[in-house]
Amino acid sequence: MRNVLAATTLAVALAGAATLVRPSSAEAMTILQVDLPTLVKASELVLEGQVGGVRVIDRRKEGRSVWTEYTLEVAEVWKGDPKLAGRKFSWRQLGGATSDGMTVAVPGMPRFAVGDEVVLLLERTREGHTLAGGPQGRWLVRKGPDGRKMAT
Repeated sequence: MRNVLAATTLAVALAGAATLVRPSSAEAMTILQVDLPTLVKASELVLEGQVGGVRVIDRRKEGRSVWTEYTLEVAEVWKGDPKLAGRKFSWRQLGGATSDGMTVAVPGMPRFAVGDEVVLLLERTREGHTLAGGPQGRWLVRKGPDGRKMAT
């Protein structure tokens, strides 16, 4: 009886301790494949340009997550406010590497580097703008064999 009581007390103590040190909740995301016309229709903006900046925003102290803010030097507006052409436009994605060594990554989501030429399909969220359809909202611009630009 004494051993049962000691084991029960230990189990209760461990369960209580586990609730104190449990990791923060994780959020899941499901991305459905969408055809391009539907994705464009769902997008508030479709922009072409070059990535001009990358900045990590660490919001853990606010009980939030880590985001990366990218800045696009807009060359063309394919959908949305034409006044954005020639300006800088920022969007955010969940994830990034913080100065204290923590990395938050969302599998399948593209990363961007300064100088990347892209076409972005963007939707508005409470965090600002983000890629519509997750990774489906980014198209890299490359020169084809004939020298013409193509988005892939």
